[in-house]
Amino acid sequence: PVSSVQLVPECLSQGQMKVSCRSEADILQYNWTLDGHILTDSEVFSRNTESNIIVLRQNISGRLVCSVSNRVSHSLNETSITGCVFSSLLTFRLRAVAVVLLLTGLFLYLTWKLKKYEKATPSALSATVENPENSVMMIQLNLE
Repeated sequence: PVSSVQLVPECLSQGQMKVSCRSEADILQYNWTLDGHILTDSEVFSRNTESNIIVLRQNISGRLVCSVSNRVSHSLNETSITGCVFSSLLTFRLRAVAVVLLLTGLFLYLTWKLKKYEKATPSALSATVENPENSVMMIQLNLE
């Protein structure tokens, strides 16, 4: 006889859901359905019929059923899946942190460059002014 069926869902980093279906008996046949219909290629990212593991695409939700049968008996188990929003949010947050760190680094670099530029302040060369109305002041800028 077919033993009780165990379903083990697991969220993957790209927002997909890996689900394994396990049972014990001889010569087992596994069938998957989602909300009463056989899983389609638009819902399944990959299948491994030998290990009875499927990977569902992102944002797939519904009532997932794995039924297992042989010539002696039949058993099934079901689970309600809601997709892997947590993994998608985690990926989004990691990307957001990377962007923030990049922008912070760019800001610090530009601030450092600006301070270095400001240190190269213009120096005035003074001359003896005999007639203030007709005087000219020369300014030398050191831009390095």
